[in-house]
Amino acid sequence: MKQFRYKRFFLFLVVLIIPSIVIGLLGWRNAAQQRELDAKGQVDEERNTKDKAKVQIREQLLALLEKIKSDESAAAGRSSAARSAAYSHPAVQLVGQADGGRLILPWEVNPNAARFVASIKEEEFALRILEAGRFENVEPVDYASAESIYSRLISSAEESGKPAQAAYARVRLARTLRKAGKSSQALAVYRQLLNLPSTDIDDDGLPYTLMAATVLSEMHNADREVLDRMALEANSGTALAINQKFLLGVVLEALKNSGDASVKSDAARVLQQLSMRDAYVEQALALQSSFPTLHMTVSDWQTYGKDMWLVSMTAPKADANPLVIAVRAEDVFKEIVSRSDSDVRFAISAADAAGDPLGENLPGLRVTFRPAGAADHPARLDAQISPYLFALPPVVALALLGGYLLWRDTRRESRMAEMRSQFVSSVSHELKTPLTSIRMFAETLQMNDATPSETRAEYLDTIVNETERLTRLLNNVLDFSRIERGQRNYHMQPTALDAVVHSALRTMQFPLTQQGFHLQVDICEGLPPVHADRDAIEQAILNLLSNAMKYSGKNRDIEVQLCSKDGSALIQVTDHGIGIPQEELKRVFQRFYRIATPENRAISGTGLGLSLVAHIAEAHGGSVEVASKPGEGSTFSLRLPLNGSHPS
Repeated sequence: MKQFRYKRFFLFLVVLIIPSIVIGLLGWRNAAQQRELDAKGQVDEERNTKDKAKVQIREQLLALLEKIKSDESAAAGRSSAARSAAYSHPAVQLVGQADGGRLILPWEVNPNAARFVASIKEEEFALRILEAGRFENVEPVDYASAESIYSRLISSAEESGKPAQAAYARVRLARTLRKAGKSSQALAVYRQLLNLPSTDIDDDGLPYTLMAATVLSEMHNADREVLDRMALEANSGTALAINQKFLLGVVLEALKNSGDASVKSDAARVLQQLSMRDAYVEQALALQSSFPTLHMTVSDWQTYGKDMWLVSMTAPKADANPLVIAVRAEDVFKEIVSRSDSDVRFAISAADAAGDPLGENLPGLRVTFRPAGAADHPARLDAQISPYLFALPPVVALALLGGYLLWRDTRRESRMAEMRSQFVSSVSHELKTPLTSIRMFAETLQMNDATPSETRAEYLDTIVNETERLTRLLNNVLDFSRIERGQRNYHMQPTALDAVVHSALRTMQFPLTQQGFHLQVDICEGLPPVHADRDAIEQAILNLLSNAMKYSGKNRDIEVQLCSKDGSALIQVTDHGIGIPQEELKRVFQRFYRIATPENRAISGTGLGLSLVAHIAEAHGGSVEVASKPGEGSTFSLRLPLNGSHPS
């Protein structure tokens, strides 16, 4: 057998594998030659493609940058109320003014401050503020009168639409209430100031919301409300003046000492976010310092700083200074890459990196292209390699199919040999056990004529039981042999299933009693006879009962039921033992198959019983089913047709 197996393998190697390898090598060699020729022809094509892509990238990048410049220039002419707090494009980092050779940063000029000063210097408002100040500060102090004046000023300013006057009067009112010891009322006013927009500022450019937050954070009152407002300021898109950023940091540091653990942790997180803006401020100040030496023009976009910015100027106007606009290079690069419809992959980087210069108006930038590979430029097939490429797949498929068939046959033979060996071992063990018992009890009776009658009867019962067990085993083996040869015949005749079940139970009564099993029997009355082979059906029931006894584990309860269901007779045998895993349920009826678990290995068996039950059920036009859960037991159901029909 082994020599024949080697011959088959050698034949498979010569006929299929070696020709496949030869064809594959020839095809690979010709394909390599063709790829080399194609690669030479692709060089010029790639160069032209890259040149076109570079022009397209440059035009798209300049168009985007010039649109950002145009939008910011248009926005600069609007009033602060009409303009959004954020810049026109997310990539914009800074919009300053060029005053001669000096760069004015956005937080150094605030039109709101000038409007604030003009508003609070209105004569009537200023006089009333001085009057309230005298009540508040000159002995004898009269806090009530000062409070009244401030309250009237707030109402009047709100009615006349003068938010700067209303905010200024609220600040003075809150201070007076604190001096008068009215802390709760003062806190209420500070809460109102906390919710003012950040555009409401004093003559120093400090928003009233930050002034209120400073007081509330020192008193640790309304910490969560203050933190939410400060987080909004820290994450806004507007540029923070240095004094604003400093005061915001002071408030957040105070909130880190809050008694609320969640406020403490959130304040630390917002403070860390705020610290990330330090690099932005440093780069803006560095740009202001080096601005005179940059020699910027309207048409060029220069690179600047560690966190690379692209910086340019707008054209000068008669009534306004030119704007200096800085955008984050990484953001606009990503946008250009995402917009590009070119088949060539590329990346834009600073001038000190490798790549091709982008040229005019973008002096500090380069573009690099990913090298074209086989995926981008597939080799063209010519007449020389086409036959190999078309012949190779079927040859490889045939070789794989032959290998699979050889592996399957070898594996099947190996499994069959293993199963036969296991079967012989199992049958030998099964035969040895009853034969040993028969011999032992027979010799005992032979040697001792004075054995008590009760003991003698017990020994004889055991001998009969073991003989019947031996007979069942041999019948199983013989029936399996007949089934394998196609010679198993069944003698069909009307059969009363209740009588068959009772006969099987009588046969198993002694081993059931001897092993301590408790049998519960439920047989429905009035079942009509079925067209069946009585001996075969009894053999099937005996196999199911034997299985139930073997695999009951420590549980000694077995249930047998005979009933009708859906036009069929149903014989069910239930145990409450070790059960069967779900994935093994479909395989337990295969010949020689036994579940490979430690519990099963300790139980003797040939693997034929359930296979015979399945064959008997199918021969009678019925079926056998199993329902089981590991650790809960199993129920085997033998279903037979009641209408008397039988397949020919």
